[in-house]
Amino acid sequence: MSENIEKVLKAIQIAEDPSLPDWQQANHACKAMSGLILSDLEPSAREQVDLRLIEINQIIASYKFETEEDYQRLSDSDASRLKELALDVARHSLHLEVERVLCQLSEREKFPKSAILTIRAHRDLFIPKLLQIIRQAVDGVSRGEKAENFDPFMAFCLLAEFEERQLHPLLMEILRLPGEAPMDLLGGAVHELLPGILAYYCVGDLNIVEELAIDLQVNKWVRGAAMSAFKYLVRDDVVSPNTAVLHLERIFEFYVTRSAADDAAEHDSMLLACAICELSDLAATKTLPAIRDAFERDLVDQMVVDLPFVEGQMANAEQTLEETFSHCRLTGLPDVVKELSWWACFGDSPQNQRLSTRKSQPERMIQRVQSEFPKKTNVTPCSTIRSGPKVGRNDPCPCGSGKKYKKCCL
Repeated sequence: MSENIEKVLKAIQIAEDPSLPDWQQANHACKAMSGLILSDLEPSAREQVDLRLIEINQIIASYKFETEEDYQRLSDSDASRLKELALDVARHSLHLEVERVLCQLSEREKFPKSAILTIRAHRDLFIPKLLQIIRQAVDGVSRGEKAENFDPFMAFCLLAEFEERQLHPLLMEILRLPGEAPMDLLGGAVHELLPGILAYYCVGDLNIVEELAIDLQVNKWVRGAAMSAFKYLVRDDVVSPNTAVLHLERIFEFYVTRSAADDAAEHDSMLLACAICELSDLAATKTLPAIRDAFERDLVDQMVVDLPFVEGQMANAEQTLEETFSHCRLTGLPDVVKELSWWACFGDSPQNQRLSTRKSQPERMIQRVQSEFPKKTNVTPCSTIRSGPKVGRNDPCPCGSGKKYKKCCL
């Protein structure tokens, strides 16, 4: 794919070079496209290219050229027409090749590594297309259409890898879309990648992150991801722990108030628990009395975090910070291939190949209820045989999701 793009880009550059006479532009442009692979094109698209190539060959054949210098014998009209045809073939082939690469990017049967490598090699060519994909998806969702393809997710990830600044306003727009729209567009990126990407793009204004975390119109999962961005900034020495904790304390206080209100939403206690997790991950010991009070008032979703765990985190501050930072991904998204190739959504990923051996979500939930709440149910706890070392709450979840164990299959 990349070779085809390189050929047609070179042909276009030559055919548009005003320093060359028409006969040289025609000659070198045609030569640059030698070996262009057209077999993968759709029949209708290939037919259009073939018609132009036939006319090119007819003009060249009529002169019976033997050397490149013989192109000087072209009449002005034939030289101009040959250059025009070569430029037309190159532009048309480039458009078709770009569309083919973008089509492969949306595949789920296997990870589109080849398409990603081609886009990387020609990022200036593809960045406008990737931005357009996201823009059209956002506009469609805003009109009430449901995002049903993989394109916005992959476009988002690639633009994040390229550290494209035009992604920032689009990202903020996506994150403020109502309901489940951000999840429809970005999927697992909200849980797995968004904290690190927010940390990269919002480094100059932490208030943006805090506002996302407490905006009641923003999707709850986006709010939770925004809270997680602060530890990346601390890990990267962009902000001090005290600064990050100050923002998280305000978020914590906001959700304490929300959870205690008569009109509290069902997920307010979950988001309060998320704020507590982030504070405990940064070993914010000064907030422990307020956190204990929130637990005593039964405001916290204890399916997310419990008080003994928080107290343990606070009691071992140095170890907690070390574990927290070791489990953070790299800020931003430096390598899409390395990050996404193992995701279970791709048919050929290692995780997907092991799905048949994993317990289903209901099975894991039953085991969790039996092990954590045996006195509150009539279910007889089952025996558990652990084949490996015990997984800590802050360790990566063994299911392969990339989340912490405490926020996934615990």
